[in-house]
Amino acid sequence: MRRPAKNVICHCAFSDTRLPKESFLEIGDEVYIPCAELAFLDMASYCTPLELARIGMDLCGCYRVMQDRRTDLVAAEPLTSAARINAYLKRMPSGTVGLKKATTVAAWLTDNSASPRETSLAVCMRVPSRVGGYQVRSLELNLQIPLSSIAAPTTTASYFVGDAVDPSTKTVIEYNSSKHHDDEGEHEYDMEKITALGTMGYHVIPITTRQFNRFDAFDAIMTGNVIPHLGIRRGAVVQETLLRRREAHRTVLAAERQIRKSPSLADLAWWQVIWTRYL
Repeated sequence: MRRPAKNVICHCAFSDTRLPKESFLEIGDEVYIPCAELAFLDMASYCTPLELARIGMDLCGCYRVMQDRRTDLVAAEPLTSAARINAYLKRMPSGTVGLKKATTVAAWLTDNSASPRETSLAVCMRVPSRVGGYQVRSLELNLQIPLSSIAAPTTTASYFVGDAVDPSTKTVIEYNSSKHHDDEGEHEYDMEKITALGTMGYHVIPITTRQFNRFDAFDAIMTGNVIPHLGIRRGAVVQETLLRRREAHRTVLAAERQIRKSPSLADLAWWQVIWTRYL
């Protein structure tokens, strides 16, 4: 029964699919919300693959966007993980609305993004070429790298966290944001990090805010530095591929700005707020 209430919107869902019992979470007397995995599946019905990838990595990220806080970004436990989303989708019967797209996009997801900007970077790097990405999926986000005895004297830290790391090729991509890396202390820490990792044989590739915001600069770093160091062999980039990458980059950055300005994209903020407060 629907009951009208001020500032409350009732959503009615009808489905012939028998959902797993953990699909809904009770937060009050006969008041339920969808679990993060079902939310991801539901969004597949009206999001593009690129938008869905962005939302999926937000759900698997270690942050929340909160406008009612002193800062708009707070650290938090992930609402779900790429593995949990994939496992949930495998339990759904074939023919479920949105399942095919959700399953395809779930394979692109990764965990542990620490900010909307890291999510934007991960989306651009991981999604396939046909939707405008670079199809680089060997990178792990925010991976802890312990220091060797050789590198230990170069810093007082016992380990460093790489923003995006490929352990097999010892490649580290570091996002140096203007907000957190401009003061002297942060700059010194970054230099110690690069030196220590270099001593252990890691190749560190920094990407600044200005570089990522400019597609031509970001594309040059990816194609001329990141991909070669990962040992990925690819042919010449045709104009059609370049246009897809440019459009995907524009779309991802626009979505990031929307989330920061008013984090209500696809009702994601509503789910985040409820999960954060009740779970």
